[in-house]
Amino acid sequence: MKTVVINLLYCIKGRAFQMLWISLVVYSFYDTFIYYQEAPQFYHLRKMLGTGLYISRGTASVLNISCALVLLPLCKRLNKLLYRMLSKIWPGLFFFWLERAKSFHITVAITLVLFAVIHSISHFANLCNFSRYYNDEIKDINFANYKNENPMSLLLSQPGLTGVAMLIITSLMAMTSLRTVRRKCYNAFWYTHHLYLPFMMLLIVHPLSGALKEQVLKVEDGMVAGSGYMNHDNVTISTEFVPIQSKLGGAVEISPRALVVLKPALKVGLNLNENLKESSFSIPT
Repeated sequence: MKTVVINLLYCIKGRAFQMLWISLVVYSFYDTFIYYQEAPQFYHLRKMLGTGLYISRGTASVLNISCALVLLPLCKRLNKLLYRMLSKIWPGLFFFWLERAKSFHITVAITLVLFAVIHSISHFANLCNFSRYYNDEIKDINFANYKNENPMSLLLSQPGLTGVAMLIITSLMAMTSLRTVRRKCYNAFWYTHHLYLPFMMLLIVHPLSGALKEQVLKVEDGMVAGSGYMNHDNVTISTEFVPIQSKLGGAVEISPRALVVLKPALKVGLNLNENLKESSFSIPT
């Protein structure tokens, strides 16, 4: 029994990093998935895209983490800095990092490839839904130009082309990283891995088009010009659709004075998810 426990502890110690990494990946995906499933500013986008929205955004959060960390183990300047810092304090820790650096890089790279494929499939489903469920009432939320537009023409857009290019680069890196390919043609492995520079440039450009949009509520106060009084009848809520922001960004822009009027209206049971379909409306006093 004692031997079994010792072997189990050694196994956990050897797989501690993989367990921590899997936990981080699962948490990041789940947290983002639930956020886009429940946040009110994505109500109309959810109706149009469905599950494809949650999966594409959840995988995107994991890909962002993976892309930020995949190069760190092989960064020479970082390793030199760590050596200078840890050699004087705890030399053994630096050599422990060097032993784990390769496995760290491989683990993150496998995660990147896997979630890149899932992300691409979910976004192709989103392109089909953008075309199929074109919204004639709220045209700002559409990515397609008209109903039943060919999804392949949407794929030729800026986010589509950059996404396909990144997927090709990732696939080339993954295939040339296989041990059999590396042994037979090491130069292929070497040169394809230098494609990380255009990959990072494409990663920056990819989300700039703002294809996915969230609903932003703007509350304008009814302050009478030249006076210190607020006209409650003039307080209005206007809605517009803007490219999605980070989870830390708010979906409501409210002036401090208008918030005084907005709070009672919210207590009455104002449903911001379903009732804000008009461009603007007045809050009853």
